[in-house]
Amino acid sequence: MNNSWIEKLLRRPYFIYSLLTLFVFLGAIGYQKMERKLFPESNYPEIAVVIMQPGGSAQTLAANVSVPVEEELYTLNNVRRVFSTTIDEVSVIRAEFEYSKDLDMAASDVANALAKINSSLPQDILPPQIHKISAATAPVMVVAISSADNNMALTDIRQLAQNTLRAQFIKLPGVANVDIFGGYKKEVQIVVDKGQLERYGLTLDSITKRLRADDRDYAIGFISGDKQRFLLKAPGRHPGRC
Repeated sequence: MNNSWIEKLLRRPYFIYSLLTLFVFLGAIGYQKMERKLFPESNYPEIAVVIMQPGGSAQTLAANVSVPVEEELYTLNNVRRVFSTTIDEVSVIRAEFEYSKDLDMAASDVANALAKINSSLPQDILPPQIHKISAATAPVMVVAISSADNNMALTDIRQLAQNTLRAQFIKLPGVANVDIFGGYKKEVQIVVDKGQLERYGLTLDSITKRLRADDRDYAIGFISGDKQRFLLKAPGRHPGRC
């Protein structure tokens, strides 16, 4: 039976040539239309939400921010799991979706979910940051910086990385972004005298608002050259702040 089919095919070489030509043609079209990525997706689509509350403790953030956001994200379609990490002043909630979920659509769904419960979250939180997590956004290299003889404070190491090394790394060919984490950030502690507040008719809220208003840089224009463009800013930050 099999031999008879083979003999029939051999008697029709043009038919075989036509099939081979058709397969080659379809293969060429498929190859041209095939999606190509530098970093093919191998993990589940994931969205990370970063919510900051200046001065908030980890316990307060977990109860008032992380838990409500997790519960709301669990109601979204095609969610596999939701988990969070909470430290002082920062809550990171991550939602993992099924493979069938488009990453852009997942980000849109998360944004809508946050807007839905925004009124029930603490009023002093900063606007939530939504990040798409994929193979393309994963760090290619992680560099640890330390003092060779331990005579450099962590605040100075972070300032060196933030103000000097980051600018040098980001100039390298092929580098799209450089993130700094770890170390300590310098801060200014203001001790308020309650008697002086009452004397001048001030409140803690008024002082906080004034500090936030003064702690900004304002863009006032650009200087454009042949190949470069420089942003001009009017400094509003305190000189000692990093």
